[in-house]
Amino acid sequence: MASYTRRLIQGSSVIFILSLLGSVVGYFIRLVLARHLTPAEYGLFYAVFAFLSVFVAFRSLGVNAALTKFLAEFRVKQQWQNVKNSAAYYLAIETGVYAVMVVALLALSNFLATAYFGHENAASVLQILLLAFGFSLFESLFGGFFQGLYKMTHYAFLHFLRNLFVLIAAWLMLEFGFGVTAPAYAYAIAYAVTAFLGWLWYRQTFPEGKRLRTTWDKPLFKRMLGYGTSVAAGSGAASGLSNVDTLVLTSFRSLTEVGWYNTAMPTAGLVRTLFRSVATVLFPLSSELHAEKNAHFAEGITRLYRYLLALVVPISVGLAMLAPTALSLFFGENYDPAAPALAILAIGAVFSTLFMIASNILMGIGAVVPNSAILIGGSLFIVLGDLAFVPGFGIVGAAAVNTTAQFLMMAAALFYVRKNANAQLPWSAWLRTILCALLIPLAIVGVRSLSLEPMAQLAASIIAGGAAYILGVFLLRIISVRELLKIASAGLGRKII
Repeated sequence: MASYTRRLIQGSSVIFILSLLGSVVGYFIRLVLARHLTPAEYGLFYAVFAFLSVFVAFRSLGVNAALTKFLAEFRVKQQWQNVKNSAAYYLAIETGVYAVMVVALLALSNFLATAYFGHENAASVLQILLLAFGFSLFESLFGGFFQGLYKMTHYAFLHFLRNLFVLIAAWLMLEFGFGVTAPAYAYAIAYAVTAFLGWLWYRQTFPEGKRLRTTWDKPLFKRMLGYGTSVAAGSGAASGLSNVDTLVLTSFRSLTEVGWYNTAMPTAGLVRTLFRSVATVLFPLSSELHAEKNAHFAEGITRLYRYLLALVVPISVGLAMLAPTALSLFFGENYDPAAPALAILAIGAVFSTLFMIASNILMGIGAVVPNSAILIGGSLFIVLGDLAFVPGFGIVGAAAVNTTAQFLMMAAALFYVRKNANAQLPWSAWLRTILCALLIPLAIVGVRSLSLEPMAQLAASIIAGGAAYILGVFLLRIISVRELLKIASAGLGRKII
């Protein structure tokens, strides 16, 4: 078990560092756009981006998940011909489906610009992003390939570099007056560059591919398509979870409110991003451990959930308390109205993170049907909830519906993880974690009583809240120093204590 723990920690550490850098860069993209565009223009770009993202989620027919899962198995068995064939089949399926989507959406672009988005520049943004998402299918291919073959550094670098190229290109184009089309062009350039880099790394990390020819393997193709179609609805639903709010807001409220919400949602999403590295590594690792019927698998899940909640809760609670200050400092006063929505979404980030981990475990062990059912149910809940509450309550209604959906999905996913992986949930540790989290608001309220500048108050609040929480964690024995040293020992591969 120690070797798997080391792989999880080391793999997660590499992805964590690069994902954190990528998320910081990605957040700077939004900061640059918010500072250069009006809230309505900012909202327009992300309305179009969300609209197309829903279609893109279906273009692989779920075969992207099959690629990652099966490559992990083929790597263990050294079935390199199957690796080559799987990548080729994935590319063929995704290219064909996306070509049909592009033709249809191009034909409808002018109609959508006036009837749905209500902005004269919407057609141009949509057409450019269609080109960008065309290049992105190659990033999806190479990303799934690197994840499945456990080339986690390449996987994480690909996404980090894409965000970096978007940031640089968007800033330059905004400075030269491209306006709301600037970020669309930036994504097209960035996806094209990362597609080329991914191809170079593919040739480097898979030298067997140079001597192997793609062959027709009907059983493998049917296996990939069968697994893919079983998760395709879930993949589309997962995209819907993050985009439905924006789509419904676009329909019933102003683009300015769409812009406000798209500062709150990604800010709360930073919490989830911090732990996405663990989920990314868990998918192929869960598949491998489950295939080997490893006796320590269930025990590892229980410990992971104990540590995970202890890490995510203080970040989310702190963000909820500091939402007005954070938005004002980073995005400017034009986006202050998003603070109530951010506070709600920050709490929802706890549920979303726990669900994300459980979902990747379920996919890894082959429990795709319940996972897809949960995603579809969650998306339907958000659609119906948004239709009921967004027209009257705007972004606060959207945030409340989203957070409720994340809680219900988390509860369902944890139930199925316990059922399918025989993993017990650490209820006692979770209760003590919540009690410790109550110390954070008390510390922040104490800091607010002092007369400090906004930036100094933000820093002091983070330090005071963090110190109070950490003290509570050790006093209530949620995590001990000895446990931390053992985790470090497993991650480093040498004994510390």
